[in-house]
Amino acid sequence: MQLVINQSWFIPVDIINILSPTLAILLSVVFISLIIFEKTCHTVPMILVLNSLVAQLFTASVLLWIVISTFINDLYQRYYRYSYCTFQGYISYVAVAGLFYSYFLQAIYRYLIVVYPTQLVWQSSKFQCFLIIGKWIVSFLYAFPQLFTVNSVYERNE
Repeated sequence: MQLVINQSWFIPVDIINILSPTLAILLSVVFISLIIFEKTCHTVPMILVLNSLVAQLFTASVLLWIVISTFINDLYQRYYRYSYCTFQGYISYVAVAGLFYSYFLQAIYRYLIVVYPTQLVWQSSKFQCFLIIGKWIVSFLYAFPQLFTVNSVYERNE
């Protein structure tokens, strides 16, 4: 005997949840294109802002993917764990870690400008790009053990 949960408010809530990441994606794309095409924005602080916008775009895209999956499952009243659940959890951890670390890099850059104004190597675009690449590597490795050690239990009535 299978218990079917027929909640009529799931679908409108899912539609509202789809709108928020969609708006975040659109705004991120607009601001990313502004930074790329405007030549006066090609400075080190704007590279760090661009990195934050890319992380925001990635996070909003992952969130949209998760919300659309939830919407489809609610629409067809599927209440079982599907194969992408663990991978979606991993990618969401990566996206949020990348977003938080991008804000951290902006704070570190501002700290370096104020405390070490004579150390121009730390303020260079090459060094900051190196930190950005390192940040994404750490973000992907941060939650990697979750793919193999997760023992989550799907509670369909919770």
